[in-house]
Amino acid sequence: MGAGGSLLTDEQMKKLKQTTPYNEQEIKRLLKRYATYDNSPGGTAGIKQEEILLFPEFAGNPLIPRVLDLYLNSESGRIFPDKFLYFCAILSSRTGIGAKRQMAFRCFDVHNEGCLQYDELFKMYKSLFGMALPDDTILNLVFTALHESNLETPGMITPEDFTRMVPDHEIAMRFTVDLQLP
Repeated sequence: MGAGGSLLTDEQMKKLKQTTPYNEQEIKRLLKRYATYDNSPGGTAGIKQEEILLFPEFAGNPLIPRVLDLYLNSESGRIFPDKFLYFCAILSSRTGIGAKRQMAFRCFDVHNEGCLQYDELFKMYKSLFGMALPDDTILNLVFTALHESNLETPGMITPEDFTRMVPDHEIAMRFTVDLQLP
């Protein structure tokens, strides 16, 4: 183990500096925040999803659980140091809209088919509007979206359609969270 209080190898640190908006100091500070929840040697215990969702910065954002799902270990349901940093990076205000948009699409493409269909759109709208809109209204939104005349494939929303339908400011507003660094 090397950099970052031995939570990361030197190679991992180097890769993170190249692929995230963070410099080495910021990475170490994020790892310090990580270590307050996972104080196991080398961060091997991981942090449960429920604990991450208790971070004050994530409170009240209904999309964070979907984003976090992309970075959790599928077997343990926990997040480990390197994935934690990638999770923080995609939400960073320094990450471009294009990367955030791709991630947002992946969050809702639960069937990994490269398009959003009825059930996925319903879940997307439900997570955005929750209890503010009744299911009938959400169903109407889904029906309207899937029957828009300029869809590449009727009844499906492709990444290109998603780009046309969801403005940049919505992506930035809903998928930007900067963690407070210790």
